[in-house]
Amino acid sequence: MADVAVRRLRVTGPAARRALAAFRIEDGCRTAIPDEERLVLLRRLRLPPDATAAHPRRRERAIGAAWRSATAGARHGSADRAAESDCVWFASREEARRLLLALLLAGRVPQGWFWRLAVPEWGGAPLAPYVRTLMREALRTADAQALPPLALQLVEAGRAQLLVEALAEAGGMGSGPGEAEWRPRQPRPLAQVPADARSDPLPEGFVAARLEALRARLPDVFRAAVETIARRLPNAPLARRRLIEAALLCASPDLRLAPATLATLAEAYAFRLDAPGSRRAALASIASSVTPPPAKPTPAPSRPALAADDRAHSPAQAGPAAGSSSREPVVAEAGSFPIPAPCASAFSAAAGLWLVLPALIRLGWRDWLLARPALIGTDPGRTLLAAIAAHHRVAWSDPALAPLGFDNPPPMPAWAEAWRRALSRHLRRTSRLSLHALVWRSGRIACDEERLVVGFPITAIDLRLRRRALDADPGWVDWLGLSVRYRFGGESDR
Repeated sequence: MADVAVRRLRVTGPAARRALAAFRIEDGCRTAIPDEERLVLLRRLRLPPDATAAHPRRRERAIGAAWRSATAGARHGSADRAAESDCVWFASREEARRLLLALLLAGRVPQGWFWRLAVPEWGGAPLAPYVRTLMREALRTADAQALPPLALQLVEAGRAQLLVEALAEAGGMGSGPGEAEWRPRQPRPLAQVPADARSDPLPEGFVAARLEALRARLPDVFRAAVETIARRLPNAPLARRRLIEAALLCASPDLRLAPATLATLAEAYAFRLDAPGSRRAALASIASSVTPPPAKPTPAPSRPALAADDRAHSPAQAGPAAGSSSREPVVAEAGSFPIPAPCASAFSAAAGLWLVLPALIRLGWRDWLLARPALIGTDPGRTLLAAIAAHHRVAWSDPALAPLGFDNPPPMPAWAEAWRRALSRHLRRTSRLSLHALVWRSGRIACDEERLVVGFPITAIDLRLRRRALDADPGWVDWLGLSVRYRFGGESDR
């Protein structure tokens, strides 16, 4: 069912029937308007008289026809002369926020009618108040998922000081009970932390080793920006904690499963930042992150979709083995940035790789992971998917692997091989389907920072999976940091 919001409704007719007409229009909009992944904005929607008919079918037909007519000429919000169109769309509300912030950073005043609808918290404010509003909204949730892309966008534009001031104000205003006492201190070993899951005690140096591995996963520019901003926020403990935790979640989203472990690693990170030696050692990288960056070279073209000839090959000939490193980086910055760059819909010969998620959830992957805190922070979810793809010889340039965010194939640990075998046996026993056949199902991949949509043709519906509900939408997958949805009925070829 679509999520529809109407800013103004004008109904002509007798006053006694306006309330009933408004109710019928509201009901018809929820059922007749398709449930789209995009954020679609309409300046006006003219409804015929049948939109208030008593029969539901007549209402749905009338409103559906009006909707298709109004959205026929839709334009993207960043397109030229988008303000002249009566229908504008964005991939998500987060994309609208990023584009609006980019316009304000460039010194431009957005004039389109759709900006106030797409970003209601903006309200026509200039840059500094809008950034403060964004920071307050980003710090309101415990995950603070919006912080990393916003911080990186501001730092790359040379406005790090504005970000620091906004975070300091938002962090000081938003600190709740107990937040003001959070200060960096010598972290305890994870064996002494209240266990998120029962396991054997971990060695003393585990925290330091795990923190170094997480820092290495972040790109140099992003890591330097986070560390610089965190050092400048000694009087805003909530903002500092949220920023550090958000950076750690970017490196390994499975840390959401272990809040105590995440808090310990955040304390260790803050303690490291306040150490005198680390401050002197990071001066060069910090200076480059808080000053306006030099002009960037023309970015390389985005990863191309597979050619038609590649789709005709057998799976064994689809590309290099997993040991090769021919895949282009996901983002332009150096380093291994685990957040995948936003990508348009691209054809994938192995889109069925993402169909293994319901089976993994059914097998108890999440509970197994919770019982092994030594794996928390190593990004085991994406490592397992990469191991499955490597075993079935999925080309490393295939768009199905883009949401994993790895620059190079990760090594396959022993537990990943065990889980791959268990998953293969489970599919054969319950659905009479091989894991190889499931992975090599073509479709289209569309992803952004925290959303993945996998589209399959209508012919890809498999009753063997449908009977076991193994093709149902997984929804929000916390150990991947992604909201995964399946769509059946699109076309799989370009």
